[in-house]
Amino acid sequence: MRLRHAPILVVVAAALLLGACGADEPAGGAGANGDGSKQADSGGDGGGDKPAGKKSKSKQKTEPKDQPEPSFDGTVVSVKVSNGDVTVDPTEAAVGVGEKLRIEVTSDAADEVHVHGYDVTEDLKAGKRATIDLTADIPGVFEVELEQSHTPLFELTVQ
Repeated sequence: MRLRHAPILVVVAAALLLGACGADEPAGGAGANGDGSKQADSGGDGGGDKPAGKKSKSKQKTEPKDQPEPSFDGTVVSVKVSNGDVTVDPTEAAVGVGEKLRIEVTSDAADEVHVHGYDVTEDLKAGKRATIDLTADIPGVFEVELEQSHTPLFELTVQ
C-alpha cells in the first residue's frame, strides 16, 4: 500500500521545490545565468517582471533626500543648547536681502525652533538636529528662539 502512494508524493514534492526555486523562468531569462541556474538577487537591480534598471532609477531619486546635503549655497548658523546654555556659530547672524539661510539647532531638550517675523517653526527633538532653510526676503531684525521654553537663540539681521 505504501509503495502505491510514493510516486504521487515524489511528484508533489518535486513540483513544490521547483515552484519555490523559480523554475517557471525560462533558461537565459531574467534571473537566469544562461545555464538555467538563478542569479543571486542583489536587491537593487529590479528583476521579476520589471525591466532591469527601473528600480535603481527610482532609488537614485530618493537617496539624496535620505542623505544630508553635501553643501549649502548660503549662510549657515549653527546653534547648540545644553542645560540652557546657548552657543551660536557665527556669533552674529547677518545676511543680505534675498540670500539663503540655514539654521541648524541641536539641544539636549525637546522644543520648537521659531524664527519670528518669518513665522517659520521646526520641531526639535532632544539630541537631534532641527534644520530650517529659508530665503531672507524680509529686511529687519528677527528673534530666533526656542518657543516652548522662551529661550532666545540669536537675533537674525537681514539688510
